[in-house]
Amino acid sequence: MSESMTRDQLLENLQRAHTILAGFANLEQQDQSLKKQIITKIPAPAPLPPKYKWNVGMWFVFTFLAFIVLYSLTGSYSYYGNDLYYIVIFALSVGCAFGVKQYMAWKSKEVATINAQNDEALKQAIQAGTQRNKETVAKMNSLAEHMESWRIAWQEDAASWYPPDYMTVDASAYFLKAVTNYQADSIKEAVNLYDEYLHRNAMEAAALRQQQLTSRLNQTLEERMAQNEEMIQGLISISAMNLGANIASAAANVVTAVNTGNIATSAAATARSSAATAQNTARAAQAAGRAADHAANATAAARNRR
Repeated sequence: MSESMTRDQLLENLQRAHTILAGFANLEQQDQSLKKQIITKIPAPAPLPPKYKWNVGMWFVFTFLAFIVLYSLTGSYSYYGNDLYYIVIFALSVGCAFGVKQYMAWKSKEVATINAQNDEALKQAIQAGTQRNKETVAKMNSLAEHMESWRIAWQEDAASWYPPDYMTVDASAYFLKAVTNYQADSIKEAVNLYDEYLHRNAMEAAALRQQQLTSRLNQTLEERMAQNEEMIQGLISISAMNLGANIASAAANVVTAVNTGNIATSAAATARSSAATAQNTARAAQAAGRAADHAANATAAARNRR
C-alpha cells in the first residue's frame, strides 16, 4: 500500500506513525514507573519481649534471694534476739520482693505501651499504603485508557502499511528522517536503509569492542614488561651492591679503557687487584680483567704501529 502513496502522503503517515509510537512508549514508561511505586509490603517493627508474669514461684525466689543477701550483710551486727531478727529480715525480704514485683509490673506496662504504639503506627502505615496504592492504581488505569486510545489509533492509521518488525520509536524516526531528506521514496527503501544502518552500527560496535580488547591486551603486556624490567633492574642493583666498591671501580676503569684506549693498562691493574679481593664474584672480575687485557694489547699494538 505504501508503494502507491505519494511522497507527501508517506511523510504524513510516517509522522503519524512516529507520533503514535512515541506517545505509546511514553505512556508505557510512565506505567512501568507507577508499577514500581506499588507498596507490596510494610515491614512491621520487631515487638518487644512479652509482659512479665508474676506468680507464687517468683515470690518465693525473690524473697529467698533477698533474705540471703540481707542475712549476709547484717547477720554479724544484730543486737536483737534471733526470732525478732529473723522476722525483721523476712519482712525486709518480702518488701524487696514486692519492690521487684512493682518494678517488673512497671516495665511490663511500658513494654505493652510501646508495643501498642508500634501496632498503631503499623496500622496507620498500612492504611496510608493502601490509600497510596489505590491512587497509583487509579493513575495506572487512566494511563491504560490512554494507551488503548493509542493502540486503536495505530490499528486505524498505521497497522495496514507499517512493517510490524520495526514498531519502535527509533525506527519510525529514522524512516521519517530518510524520507524527509530524500534518501528514500518508499517505506521499503527506508527499511533497507535502516537495516544497513543497524548493520553498520553493529559492525562499528564490534570493531570498537575488538579495539578495546586489543588495547587492554597490549596494556597488560606493557605493564608486565615494565614490571619485569623493574625486577631485572632491581636484581642488577643487588648484584652491583654485592660486588662491592672495588669491583664497581674496576668495571668503571675497564669501560673507560675500552672507550679511550689511553688508560687501559691502569684499568687492567685495577681490575686484577679488585678481582683478587672479591672471591664471591671471581667470574665477573676475571671477565673484567680479560676485557682490560684485550684493550691494553690493542693500545700497545697501536703504539707499535706508530
